[in-house]
Amino acid sequence: MKAAGRQIVLVLDNHSSHVALEELSNIKIVYLPPNMTSKLQLTDESIIAIVTTESEESEEDEQEGLETVMEPTQIKDAIAGGKAFLSYLEQNQVASGEEILTVMNLTDCLVDEEIKKRRQAKITEFCGR
Repeated sequence: MKAAGRQIVLVLDNHSSHVALEELSNIKIVYLPPNMTSKLQLTDESIIAIVTTESEESEEDEQEGLETVMEPTQIKDAIAGGKAFLSYLEQNQVASGEEILTVMNLTDCLVDEEIKKRRQAKITEFCGR
């Protein structure tokens, strides 16, 4: 990555087992505020729950000979979400966990639009939207 001239942001929780990689000039390490890991895991859980449900429904549809309704995730959406997160890190120096969740609502960049519409209640429950 360094030879390719890529800059990398590595976001870690603040657990003492994480070792700083200060000698790698192309990696910027940003630590989450204390007690943030459990809050961010709720976002992970919502995505996993949505994808699992859709996967199970898709398997049932295929078994019945129906076409699956799940569209593949668009990579451009994931990239846009990543750029927004990096921009936030640069501008705000990771001020608070709540702000991270606002910018880093992973469902915006990882979940297909149709799935978001059908699962809005779950997204609201886990992500505060």
